Amino acid sequence: MPDSKPHCNLTNTRSVRFTAAIIVGFFCNIAFSVYAQQGNESIGYKIANERRCLLCHNPTGVNDHPKAPYLAGQKKAYLVAQMNQFKKRQQAPPGMRRVSERHHYFMDRQTQLMDQDDINLIAEYFSTYKCIPLRSNAVKSLPAPEKAKRCAFCHGQYGISPFDTYPNIAGQKELYLIDQLTAFRDSAVHGSKENRKDKRFHRMMVPAVIDLSAAEIEDIAKYYSKQSCE
Repeated sequence: MPDSKPHCNLTNTRSVRFTAAIIVGFFCNIAFSVYAQQGNESIGYKIANERRCLLCHNPTGVNDHPKAPYLAGQKKAYLVAQMNQFKKRQQAPPGMRRVSERHHYFMDRQTQLMDQDDINLIAEYFSTYKCIPLRSNAVKSLPAPEKAKRCAFCHGQYGISPFDTYPNIAGQKELYLIDQLTAFRDSAVHGSKENRKDKRFHRMMVPAVIDLSAAEIEDIAKYYSKQSCE
């Protein structure tokens, strides 16, 4: 007479439990990763606030300084590299005027208060904050100036760079772009090798802008400032 009690297949039961454990572990890892990322963003915000970054770089777009760049949605690797350049200036050996490619009287001082973890967390905070895709001055149909074509390889046709260490410039402040392009141009045509690097220098940007007039710089800056950052 057949046994009326149900048989328990131990092999199948163990397999089901093992599979369930893998699934639970997978979702736990996802949850932990999301939590960790949110935690890093929170820490990054705290440090950015303590270091007074938000006074000039408020990611919501509320910013009273026309020459301080928008950082929300900017690439983390680029932000890390720029902060390290500012920090490097103060580490010049005695008697040397300059060792880095970027200088700003306020940023030089502020980055001295940061260690590498601070820099990484601040960069992560700004890079993960959603940029404002269409600002009040955005006009996507604005025709590109002829000399803006030389910018497209590194910064994209509409200002979204395909490279991790090159900045997106779409939707960036017009006055900031004018100021930076002018600094690049001036660094190539004025003073000695050290003096001409006193504000901004980049080996690829200098030859790209050395022949630009003030009007051409303004046209390029206006074009990119009116593009969507997405």
